[in-house]
Amino acid sequence: MKKLLGIAQEYLDQMSLCDMGLLKFCLCAAGMLIGIAIPKKGKTGVAIVASGVFVITYVLLILPLLELIQKKNEI
Repeated sequence: MKKLLGIAQEYLDQMSLCDMGLLKFCLCAAGMLIGIAIPKKGKTGVAIVASGVFVITYVLLILPLLELIQKKNEI
């Protein structure tokens, strides 16, 4: 597993901004396809969980960016 994670990290280090954008579009499309497949009865629960995951991951991704912006403004 560590070897696989190391390869994934190396791949991420080599990605350009365009590649990262393509990855995000791919994941968004996959999420939409999964959302279409969920029966109407279960969509509310899935929407609540997905919203929670979105908020948590967004905060975890944006905090380092805000720290970098603050650091650049101090210089």
